[in-house]
Amino acid sequence: MKLTLKNVGCLSEAVIEPGELTVFCGANNTGKTYAMYVLWSVLRRRFKHVFPFSDQLASKLKEEGVIALTITDMLCQHFFDIETAINDVATHSLPYLFGDSSGIFKNASVKIIVEEELCKQRLIKTKINKDVFPLDAHSEKNSDTIILKLNFQQATHEQVSESFSFLLFQWILGDYETNPFLLPAERGGLNICYQGLDTSLVFKVDMIRRWKRDDTEYLLKDIVLVQYAEPIEDYLNFLRKLPRLPKGETEFHDIAEGLQQEITQVTYRIADDGNISIKPHGSDADLGIHLTSSTVKNFFGLWAYLETIAKPGDCLMIDEPELNLHPDNQRLIARLLVRLVNRGIKVVISTHSDYIVREINNMIMLGNEFRNRCELEGTWQYDPNGGERLRVEQVAAYHFEEKQVLKIPISPEYGIEVTSMDNAINRMNQSNSDIYFALQDALHPVTTPEFVAE
Repeated sequence: MKLTLKNVGCLSEAVIEPGELTVFCGANNTGKTYAMYVLWSVLRRRFKHVFPFSDQLASKLKEEGVIALTITDMLCQHFFDIETAINDVATHSLPYLFGDSSGIFKNASVKIIVEEELCKQRLIKTKINKDVFPLDAHSEKNSDTIILKLNFQQATHEQVSESFSFLLFQWILGDYETNPFLLPAERGGLNICYQGLDTSLVFKVDMIRRWKRDDTEYLLKDIVLVQYAEPIEDYLNFLRKLPRLPKGETEFHDIAEGLQQEITQVTYRIADDGNISIKPHGSDADLGIHLTSSTVKNFFGLWAYLETIAKPGDCLMIDEPELNLHPDNQRLIARLLVRLVNRGIKVVISTHSDYIVREINNMIMLGNEFRNRCELEGTWQYDPNGGERLRVEQVAAYHFEEKQVLKIPISPEYGIEVTSMDNAINRMNQSNSDIYFALQDALHPVTTPEFVAE
């Protein structure tokens, strides 16, 4: 799947084709978060749209109860209409995605490029078993036929048509089998304040319910103006559900434990009322998360995701994973993310960290066969089972510059070369050298011995 963005925020144009590990780099205010949020929205596949031909299908289902749909015929007849509708609805959803009412996206466009033949092959090769009220959809692997069954006879024509259109979005954009999970850059503050945000909203709604109707206009305006981008609201909803989610039952429990042991050095706890607390390693203290370090606050969400809902096939997205981390821990978080990639979770990050990029490069180099590889992995404490090796074809990297995005070539010999980071480091090193040698000249001036004629 390839994504083209035009006039989205500060981006004039960007073409992004995500890999198993996708890295966004570049200076501040160049559009990395805009691109990440749009990618999240597309992978989430929850667009609301009814395809025209689904009305005919709904009528037939209402009459017959069960129908067979041929994948090849459906895509041959309707692929252009499907693709056009997907791009239109993705574009029109931008103001809702970003919580914007100012009109800054009026000239924006999102285009999702899905190849028809590849889509046919994938649908035919995949076993489909979906239950979306009021429909059941089923197909056997390597079958060109999908069986649609109406499982609620009282469903309206509109419900049937909407359900089929929803399923079609899932099938066409089905490279990622489950919804993505995005950890926003604001996650530390959200982890502390999410219950307070809910309490404030409930209080305002209660005041509206109790007060006279004429006195509530400013409260309603205040509630409407409290707007978040959809990924922020999605993360808040995840925090609200956490007390009810089973913990420690995913296959990534060991990585969640490693995060606590190696990086945060605390044990996280979630009370039944949603309060988050921690126990520092080597201490009996039980502290509210508001009393902890910024590292502990920022990585609670990643730990909670890995312990509760993470599944192979997911797409984990992190805006600035390096937030508040010491360089050693930035390297460790890069290794953790690569372990997730190699265990089936696709990862997208936006980063300013040269340490993270260089650590990824180390793992790309370790993905090559060479003498002493295992010995080096042991010396530098990489996963002895090869879980932190990366192949070039697993990685996609993009450099965000003023109004444009460039795909970064990746080599097995060097990895990702981020010119802007290298230039910044070279300038810093050069300025350090100039200042150091000028200072040495001032502190230790060289005196020339006087020449005495004989």
